[in-house]
Amino acid sequence: MNYLKHYCALMRKASDRNWTKKSSFYFEKHHIFPESIFGKNRKLVSFTAREHYIAHILLWKALRKRYGDKDQRTIKMAYAAWRMCFPQGDQENCKVSSRLYESLRIKISQVASNRTKKLMSNSEYKKRALSGIKSYYKNNPHPLKGKSLSEELKRKISESTKGEKHHMWGKVGHRKGMKNSQSHRQGISETRCKKFGNIWEIKDPDGIVYIAKSLKKFCKEYKLNSGHMYDVANHKLKQYKGWTVKNIK
Repeated sequence: MNYLKHYCALMRKASDRNWTKKSSFYFEKHHIFPESIFGKNRKLVSFTAREHYIAHILLWKALRKRYGDKDQRTIKMAYAAWRMCFPQGDQENCKVSSRLYESLRIKISQVASNRTKKLMSNSEYKKRALSGIKSYYKNNPHPLKGKSLSEELKRKISESTKGEKHHMWGKVGHRKGMKNSQSHRQGISETRCKKFGNIWEIKDPDGIVYIAKSLKKFCKEYKLNSGHMYDVANHKLKQYKGWTVKNIK
């Protein structure tokens, strides 16, 4: 379809209208040459709401066909068409075809993703963004920060998640029965080696120090939970059953 031809025909149809604010019906003004592309201009026509919507969809499709999806002109018209579909973000009361919605949504998502990646690749911007996040949480701390829960409250929380009350009761975990591939296991091993190394200093509840190359094998030998011991090594837990561990490589 020649979208530009239909767009021009729509412009010619509306060019002779002398609709004014005193008119008793609703209409909208439209720039024949979009300001976001051509800058400020007075090339305006009057449209019904439906015609205005159709004009923006035709304009977006025409530019996409001529210049491609990555061209800035196409991107700007994609945003304009998206705003016509959902004015003020009102997605509940606006209806568009599923194909049109999908096409626009994918394009807007890609543009937003690329913009975010470009911004976050800038170390100065990333530093400012992280600083802003830290500042926000510093000024708006969690209401329970620094407070300890009463034994009664702990008991109530515990009772609310026992047995059938637990959200995973009767459900199968998404990883149950699944095995990691050899390459996946190797990747996990390499990541742990880079993060933790492979020499561990382990201290038992009596203060006896052990040196081990494999924390997992050590835990298996002494019947300890390796996951909790890794949490201790990663400073997520202070100790596990009186045991402490740290990487000394």
